Amino acid sequence: MKEVSMFDAKTHFSSIIAEVQQQHQGFIVKKRGHKVAKIIPYEILSEKDITELIQAMDMLSQEVGCSDITVEDIRKMRDEGRD
Repeated sequence: MKEVSMFDAKTHFSSIIAEVQQQHQGFIVKKRGHKVAKIIPYEILSEKDITELIQAMDMLSQEVGCSDITVEDIRKMRDEGRD
């Protein structure tokens, strides 16, 4: 995810939104070096899409042998990758 200052976000808002929409690229907005906001793509998934995603995740977990990982484990792994 790219980081951008609040000044640059304000100045280049249209191009940032275009990149978010076209390239599904997210941005973190920083104010005085501190993260204050996130600009991410807005996508609505249908219930069918969600069901297919869950099935694919179940198949993958069986394939790699990680069926005992909990949602909390996933959150911890996600958070470890952050500053």
